[in-house]
Amino acid sequence: MVKLKTIIFSCVSGFLLTGCSWNRIKKYVWINNGVAEEPIIKDLIIKNFNFSYLVIVLILSLIIRAIMSVLKGLAIMQGEADDEGFKFSKEWNLEQAIRRVFRGFNTSAKVDDYWLTFFLGSVELFSYPILINIQKWEFLGAWIGIKVASTWGTWQKSRTAYTRFLCGNLLVIIASFFINHLVIMH
Repeated sequence: MVKLKTIIFSCVSGFLLTGCSWNRIKKYVWINNGVAEEPIIKDLIIKNFNFSYLVIVLILSLIIRAIMSVLKGLAIMQGEADDEGFKFSKEWNLEQAIRRVFRGFNTSAKVDDYWLTFFLGSVELFSYPILINIQKWEFLGAWIGIKVASTWGTWQKSRTAYTRFLCGNLLVIIASFFINHLVIMH
């Protein structure tokens, strides 16, 4: 017997990943007297989702956050976040800048991200390997295209911020291929 959350996950991911209507989802979910049976999603290689996939995603997300914190800390030391009220580059050393950026709270609106980038990156890192595995490149490309289009003018204000954004996306994509190869395909 499969739990309700597995049925919901199967229906939602079947709809999102295959881009199909409810009638086409029925071929992915078999219901016998209200009890779902395996396989839930025929195209998805992760037959038995386990906790290790989520742990790998979170660990890689933390590593990416640490790398991005170093890059942003270096940019802060160059004066990227300075304003008239406070000169971060004069008050902090590099280690303080990296720690405060990684912490994500209680610094300044120009520095704090409240871990929102971590959560978004984790969701991307959770879903990209699945999209890669079932070769739904159009969804991956569309999402990255939307992200790039929404930050298009940023490079005119701060080239380092836009380059960091692109590096963060590249790290997530590389980690997604790693997860796909390490976890999903084996």
